Amino acid sequence: MKKIRYVLALAFLFSATTIFAQLEKQITENKIFNHMDVALNLGTTGIGFELATPVTDWVQLRTGFSFIPKFKPTINFDIQVGDDPATSQSKFEQMSSILEGMLGNEVNNSIDMKGVPNFNNWTFLVDVFPFKSNRHWHFTAGFYLGSSTVANAYNTTEDMPSLIAVDMYNNMYDYFVSEKYWDEPIYGDMFIDPEVGDALRDKLSNYGRMGVNMGEYSHDILNDKGEVVHKKGDKYLMTPDKNSMVKARVLVNKFKPYVGFGYGGRLLKNNDRAKVSFDCGVMMWGGTPSLVTHDGTDLIKDVDNVPGKVGDYADAISGLKVFPVLNLRLSYRLF
Repeated sequence: MKKIRYVLALAFLFSATTIFAQLEKQITENKIFNHMDVALNLGTTGIGFELATPVTDWVQLRTGFSFIPKFKPTINFDIQVGDDPATSQSKFEQMSSILEGMLGNEVNNSIDMKGVPNFNNWTFLVDVFPFKSNRHWHFTAGFYLGSSTVANAYNTTEDMPSLIAVDMYNNMYDYFVSEKYWDEPIYGDMFIDPEVGDALRDKLSNYGRMGVNMGEYSHDILNDKGEVVHKKGDKYLMTPDKNSMVKARVLVNKFKPYVGFGYGGRLLKNNDRAKVSFDCGVMMWGGTPSLVTHDGTDLIKDVDNVPGKVGDYADAISGLKVFPVLNLRLSYRLF
């Protein structure tokens, strides 16, 4: 039995040695993995760093990481009271004076949000050089892999007092309009006089809730039970979350296939180590992106007539069924 094991071990060792020898021969003859390039990318996918190596004379593998640097453009939103923009300003002035007296802070009728890109991706690409007589042109296929959230937006710190005031007003609105003052104390054992409560209910009902005007619902919005909570055409007033903040994010698929082509050559005359190339193609990120607010409303799929700069962003994003890729690549051969 020991002799058989010994013979099998020798046979395995011989086979492995032969296989590795043949593999080394193929690598040497076909120039597989015998070079390594490092590259810097600049373009629509941001700044990227790559490593590249040939698999054959006509196929190259690339892998790396790309990101868009952080910058924070400002987006402005108007706060609206009720569903009618024409009467919103006068209603806001009346209610803001009351809220400012309660809070001791100025309440603004607009808020600013900061947009922050989050477009970071790991890349794996395969370049094919199909023309024997011209190695400058290549076709590329592969994928980008990154976060499903490609951009975030959130209110500025300076606008927190205004958003807290909106929350306080809406809580007061819900309390009186739902007539909770008849059965629920406003604090401890303190109840609102029914006559005062009725007067406030009538006044607040005439005013409506307060929030950020984001357009009209494009279809009926249902809850988990299938009940209509907002009808098509109703105003969408975005109200702050439980932390008195407003947020939104742009969502796409994490896995994003890529196809494209490119052209490259020497960066310097008589120097084969430094090269420059251009890549052009499309990243398929899952059709129309979603622009979702903190309450789950998609401004692209659920809302029409989004006003101002936000509407311009929503229109631009909705048109990007695929992401255009145009990159400049500077590479240097390490060995």
